[in-house]
Parts: sequence; structure tokens; C-alpha cells
Amino acid sequence: MSSSAQEAAQFRYIEIKVLDEQAKPLVDAQIDVTMSGTEFPLTVDKEGIATLNLPGDAEFLLLKASVPGHIPLEVRWHQQQLPKDFTFTMSKGQPIGGFVHDERGKPIADVKVEGLLVSSHVGTDGEVYPVIGGELAKTDTQGQWQANMATSEPLEMRLKLTHKKYFSDVGFGKRRLADEELRSLKHVEVLEDRLPPQGTITTAAGKPAAEVAVYVAKSDEKLTLENGKMNGNSPGAYTVSDENGKYQIALQEGEFRVLCVAAEGWALVPGKRYAKNLPVDIKLTPWARLEGVLTKDEKPIPDEKLQLLVVDPKPPSGIKPITWNNTAITNEKGEFAFERLRNGYAILGGSVTYCDESDHRRQEFSNEAHVTLQPGSTAKLEFKRDGVTVSGTLVPLRYDGSEALMACGHVVLEREDEAGDIARNLFFEWGRAATVGINFDPVENAASLASLPKPSYPGFPR
Repeated sequence: MSSSAQEAAQFRYIEIKVLDEQAKPLVDAQIDVTMSGTEFPLTVDKEGIATLNLPGDAEFLLLKASVPGHIPLEVRWHQQQLPKDFTFTMSKGQPIGGFVHDERGKPIADVKVEGLLVSSHVGTDGEVYPVIGGELAKTDTQGQWQANMATSEPLEMRLKLTHKKYFSDVGFGKRRLADEELRSLKHVEVLEDRLPPQGTITTAAGKPAAEVAVYVAKSDEKLTLENGKMNGNSPGAYTVSDENGKYQIALQEGEFRVLCVAAEGWALVPGKRYAKNLPVDIKLTPWARLEGVLTKDEKPIPDEKLQLLVVDPKPPSGIKPITWNNTAITNEKGEFAFERLRNGYAILGGSVTYCDESDHRRQEFSNEAHVTLQPGSTAKLEFKRDGVTVSGTLVPLRYDGSEALMACGHVVLEREDEAGDIARNLFFEWGRAATVGINFDPVENAASLASLPKPSYPGFPR
């Protein structure tokens, strides 16, 4: 077989005609094609004909013919039944329609009306059947819509109404119209005014919560809390509840979520709660609290910055894009306190990820304490730095402002002793004099690591 013949064998050509009941071509027809997971439209020529170039290995083909004022038709085949040509014979459609008004009875123009036919019919291969649905029409200045696409058979449809200035339908479940309502052309559907997100915020005891900071962020924005208070760099809209706990947010387009932060507690409300266009009442969850003391060899460690990670085993929807950054510094007695904590499983301290966690158990190279936090309660913890101390040489490979990479593994650095101070200066405060008087400037004065004392630090590999 020649190469041209082989190429021809890889495709099959189907001629599709779209004619009226008098066999005249309908030149304004459109044919929507679905095959092998792809969708695309075809237009017909002046003879009402379109040619479809179909791959030889196509397993499924669906054609839908649409002509203004006619009943849309659909047909499908699987590979074994694919025809060489096909003709759609289109019939004039009967009118269906109605009106769309606002809550005050005034007509609304430019409402997109979509329809879904209520039917249990499932077509077989090669069977042509009407498909009444999709985008039916848009309302005119009188709020009226009409679609000439119905058959003479009784029909029932679900409608979906959409308008940017009114509360639109999120699906087809709200409006179900019977045959007589659709054919009367006089049935009125009502669109509600779109309400801004609003409601009442109360404390856990049910009392109105005044002066609650209310933040709004879109689904692709992140919110950051520093010790239970919003970071000033976080995006999103902002408002404050009044003396009666009432709040109202400037209308947001698309999906969004609401985060409430107050002295009494916090709450997170995903955007889907506002989909009903009704006020959403929010109850604050009381903050948890953690206090304790940090010691080493039974001696307090002052001026130590501690990080606390709180993990919720079943986080509510929408909580992942929120960063909760909890820090505290010990006083001269080694005491520390974390305020404004969300409840959950908490991990305190720094940890080392050694070269390969599959070869080394993490707890052998960690310096952590764990505690469970409950809403409205204070947990107490005695944090002892008594882990295994091993020696090693720090080799800075890269520093991106938040994490230092080691020659083998990475580490969250904390001050332990003079050697630990050197490590902190090397990785987190470039150029500052270390305890032993060494200045390290990575650009102008790259100090030799060999000249530095080898640090002794919990979690470092030997």
C-alpha cells in the first residue's frame, strides 16, 4: 500500500447534511461534534453540507444540529455503526418562554435563561432525538424570553437564571416548570436582589461580639496570622462588627472565605456558606493558650524564640490557605506563653530532617515537645532540652531567607550556646559579629568554615 493510501486509511470522511422538512438546505445550521474526548463545531456550506474528517480509530461520535427556530436534534454512534454520511431533517419548533422580574415586579433585561429537559429518555446508536435545553434565550427590555424549539410532545423543564446584578441560580434545582407554564409564554420567574455577605457574630456563650476583625479573601489568596492577629501584608477586604455583632462585607465576586479574629476567639467561614444569599451567623471558637518553661540541665533558657505548629487532624474547608504563625520568646526564668492559638495538636520546638528519613528515625534527631490544645483552655508544658547532642560542621549551601540548607539535610536553627550563636549568625544574620568575634560576609569576605569551631548542636549528624 502506498503512503498516500495508508494516510487515507487512517481517516474516514462523513458527509453531514442539514435540511428542512422540504429538503431545502439550512445554511445557518451549526453542528456540534463530540468524539474521542474532544469537542468542536462545524458549519455547513450553501448546500447545507459539512464534511467531518474522522480518525480511523475513533470509537465514539456524537452530533448535535442546531438551527434558530428549529428543534435541536442529536444522534450518536459507536465505532462499529459509524455511517459514511448522515442527514438531519429539522422541524420548526414550537415556542416556550416567559418573563423574569425582580422582587418589586419590575422586568429584568439581559437575564441568561438556560434549560434542562426533565426526561428519562436515553437514545440508542443511530437514533435521532430532540435535545431541548442549553442556553435558551436572554430576556429583552420587558423581561421576556422565548425559544422556538419545543416539539408537540408535553415537556417539563428546569430553568437556570443568571444575571450579574441579581442573585443568580447556582444550578438547575430551583425552578421546575410544567408544560402549560412554558407554553403560556406568560409565566413569571423572580430573581432576588443580591445581598452582600452579612450576618451576626456571637461569642461561644451566644452574646453579640463587637469589634471583631472580619477578613475576606478570594480562593486563590492566602491569609497569614501572626500570633492570632492578621499580618498586615495579607490580602483581602476588611471590616469590623458593630456593637450588636452585626457585620456586612463589600460584595465579593466569585468564591471567597471569611476569617473572623477577635480577643474572644476566631472563626472561619468558607464561601459556600453564602451561596443561599441569606445572612450567615458566626459563632467564635475561644482561643486556646499554652504556657510553660524551657530548661536545659534543669537550668532555664532565657531569650529563646520558640515556634509552635498547630495541626488540625480534620481541618475545616478553606483552612489550608491560611498560615498560622505562632512564636514566643522565653523570659529570664525560661518561661514562655502562646496566646490566641487555635485548637488542635501542637508541636513545639525545632527539628532536623536528616539526609534520608527512611534510614534514620526522625525522633532521634529532633528537639520537640507535643501537646493537645483545647478551645478556651490553657495547656501547660515543661520543655526540656535534653535530646542527644552530636557534633558536625556547618556547610552553608544556600539560604533563601527562611531555610538554610546543610551539606546533609536541613535544620531549623535555634540558639543553644556560643557555637549555636555562630550558626545563627552564619545563616540568619549575614555579616553580624558572632560571639567569638568572627564577621561573615558571603559576598565580600567569605570566611573559611575550616577556621570556625565545630558547633555542638542537638540534632546535627556527626
